[in-house]
Amino acid sequence: PLAEETESVNFIKNKYVAAALICIVLCILYVALFKTLGYVIDSFIICMILMYMIGKRKWVQMALISFLIPLVMWALFYIVLTVNVPMGPLKFLCDLADML
Repeated sequence: PLAEETESVNFIKNKYVAAALICIVLCILYVALFKTLGYVIDSFIICMILMYMIGKRKWVQMALISFLIPLVMWALFYIVLTVNVPMGPLKFLCDLADML
């Protein structure tokens, strides 16, 4: 008798495995770029990519959510809890918050 065909050994062909690997790579990039880009910009980029991956296609909504949520979280940590969070190019927000 002939050998039966089996499923592919290449597990990356499964779209869920590929998505999980992309998320792992994104997390590694998030950590690697955190100090350089700062919390808000880094989180904005990651949120945009993840929302696109899960099927969101309303770009204005994606941009607003991706920017406002990290900004509010930064304000909570910096102003209320007095925790310094890396801001990268947006360092002027710290100076602005300190003036209030």
